Amino acid sequence: MMRRWLLLVIVLGIIPSSVWGADTLTKAVKDFQALEGDSVRALRRDLWLALAERMVTLSTTAPTADDGVRALWYAARAWEEVARRSALPMDARRAAGAFARVPQKAPAHPLADDALLRQAQNLLRAGDPAAARQVLEQVLAKYPQGDMAPQARQELARIRSKPAPNASGAPPPPGASPPSAALPHKESLRSPSPSSSPKGAASPLRPPPQKKQEGNLVEQLGLSVRTVVLDAGHGGSDPGAMAFGLREKDINLRMVRMLAPLLEAQGFRVVQTRTKDQYLSLDERTRRANAAKGDLFLSIHCNAHYDAAIHGFELYFLDLATDKQAIRVAARENGVSESKISDMQMILSDLLLHAKIEESKTLARVVQREVMAGAGARFALRDHGARGAFFYVLTGVRMPAILVELGYITNPEEARLLASDSYLSALAQGLTQGVVAYVKQLDRFALGEGKGGS
Repeated sequence: MMRRWLLLVIVLGIIPSSVWGADTLTKAVKDFQALEGDSVRALRRDLWLALAERMVTLSTTAPTADDGVRALWYAARAWEEVARRSALPMDARRAAGAFARVPQKAPAHPLADDALLRQAQNLLRAGDPAAARQVLEQVLAKYPQGDMAPQARQELARIRSKPAPNASGAPPPPGASPPSAALPHKESLRSPSPSSSPKGAASPLRPPPQKKQEGNLVEQLGLSVRTVVLDAGHGGSDPGAMAFGLREKDINLRMVRMLAPLLEAQGFRVVQTRTKDQYLSLDERTRRANAAKGDLFLSIHCNAHYDAAIHGFELYFLDLATDKQAIRVAARENGVSESKISDMQMILSDLLLHAKIEESKTLARVVQREVMAGAGARFALRDHGARGAFFYVLTGVRMPAILVELGYITNPEEARLLASDSYLSALAQGLTQGVVAYVKQLDRFALGEGKGGS
């Protein structure tokens, strides 16, 4: 009997693990097709991201080189499905970077020219026709007789027939084929609907030209996040909260003016919804953010409370308010009653299908962590955490968005801090570090090195 068990153990060690139920590309492709064909489950971002990560893993463990390339193709396809449903430029850029890895890994593979064409289409979806044009020219130069060449010529003709690209004022892309996640063979999958140029007019708040910075964060990590929109809350006839001779609108603008150059130093393009003391409606703020084709949106505010003892730092992302404090803050920033906030939450069922909810939650938690590790420790701030609440200014923007409460203007000690440059500067550094950490987290996941969630 002992010999039989020993023989069984030896046999089990020889037989490939795939026989015993380990994941295979065939299984993963079937799951991809099932998800693609399910109109309800296909709306779930988490399922597509899990599938992309699974394909990246399979690309490194595939038994053949062909399977490895096909796994990369399907990972890129999963990112593309995310981008199509979210309409976020950030996701389209990740998909483009993912497709770029297919010809990088196997330039002679039958899917190489397909991947380049998909890369270009996603760059167009991300609002970057200049980079898309370079990739399409690669298709024609490297694969002039390939089956994608006719479509590449058509896409090039469309780009050339349009006005000068880059109407949004974004800087030129760091490279024609940005690195990112990726992921398969001329398969029988349904092709995504043809991409079209992104909607939205150019931002009226075009920043001055910036020098290209060698080796900055955006160039190192690729194109997943390029434009950060900063929104200084209140302004003009709307002073926001007031206490101890301070006006919230002034503090918000000071913070944005400190934060903008720090983000620019990291290679980001920064757009401000207001650069002076002027009133902007909440709708106008979101319109400007969307017109700027922003990838991240940070709305800057100061908190207030009838109890002067309340103090601390907190962040909010769009979601159902989870506690009375979150509802109170949302009601104050929206200028409505708390009961009205509860009524408005009824419409969030549709909004929650949008990918920006989960991304915003991750952004808020990462930024909160970085701020508390720096300024929080230095100034002994109370950590109120990152919370979900219903804010008008966050509902309309088509990008991950958070609302930052710098501190309580109604608390004597925090009012003193809010009036000081040292405190605001420390917060600006923490916010910058938070954005940088968030982008690094996204790109690690896109490259298959870790998860993008918190």
